[in-house]
Amino acid sequence: MKVLRKIIEIDEEKCDGCGQCVPSCTEGAIQIVDGKAKIVADILCDGLGACLGECPMGALKVIEREADEFDEEAVEKHLAETEKVQIEEPALACGCPSTKIQTFVLPESVFDANKPADRKPESSLSHWPVKIRLVPPTAPFLKGADLLVLADCVPVAFLTLHRDFLKGRAVGFVIKFMTRQKKEVFDMEKQTFSVPNISCGHCVMSIKNELTELKGVKIVEGDPESKNVTVEWEDPATVETIKDKLVEINYPDS
Repeated sequence: MKVLRKIIEIDEEKCDGCGQCVPSCTEGAIQIVDGKAKIVADILCDGLGACLGECPMGALKVIEREADEFDEEAVEKHLAETEKVQIEEPALACGCPSTKIQTFVLPESVFDANKPADRKPESSLSHWPVKIRLVPPTAPFLKGADLLVLADCVPVAFLTLHRDFLKGRAVGFVIKFMTRQKKEVFDMEKQTFSVPNISCGHCVMSIKNELTELKGVKIVEGDPESKNVTVEWEDPATVETIKDKLVEINYPDS
């Protein structure tokens, strides 16, 4: 049965098929099809917009239209089927060969210890990919693993990274964002705002939908109980533009 409700809309002209929105959709409603992100079924999309902040192209937005009602049972069935497929042939939705989930067999320690001391260093990398944003939570190498989280500068700072840190661990890299022109590397800014007018989850969604329309705002998270809203942004967004928008929509920061 179709009802008028909020749902995610994806602008295919803006979408470059990077796949960053796929893991952020906990319902599994978004997949990469023919190089573009698509909602595979309306019943899988709750319309809350958790995926909005992950798209570097701004191709995702929440709209209101007639759509099939969100179905939690269908989501559970879809996720179970997806997990089964990932176990059988784990790969990310974007289809790039470098993002295919892989595990590597490393030499046993007893053989490793008996090799000559002047041998060339061997890799202790046990899986691929290593960029955290590209690793799905169902990746087989994460099960029961100790996860080593590294900044992207670590490999050039530690010559013995593989020997001293990687061995026996899964690894994830936090990669800094880069402008599309690749002229400068920058970190996003982050701040938590206290918003007394928040009374429920609908208030949080209204704030999220409005703030993500601001150019530069990437992630918006809110909590009705604490009445806090946490925003991550980059240029040209500023604290002032975010506060002005909160005032404009009647959710001023205290």
